[in-house]
Amino acid sequence: MTERIDKNAIQVGHSVAVIVDKVLCKKLGLRKGSAVSLAVKIVAGRKALVITKRVSRG
Repeated sequence: MTERIDKNAIQVGHSVAVIVDKVLCKKLGLRKGSAVSLAVKIVAGRKALVITKRVSRG
C-alpha cells in the first residue's frame, strides 16, 4: 500500500481510515499494519491531516 493520501481530495471535516504503511510508520511512530483514522482539518490556514483515532493491531 503505497498510495498517497491526497489532502485536497478529501473534504474538510471528513475522516478516512487508513492502514499504516512503512512510510507513515516512521512519521507517526506506529507499528506497520496499525489502523488510524485521519481527519482533514484546517490548521494555520491550510489543510492538514490530523490523527483522530488509533487502532493498534499487534
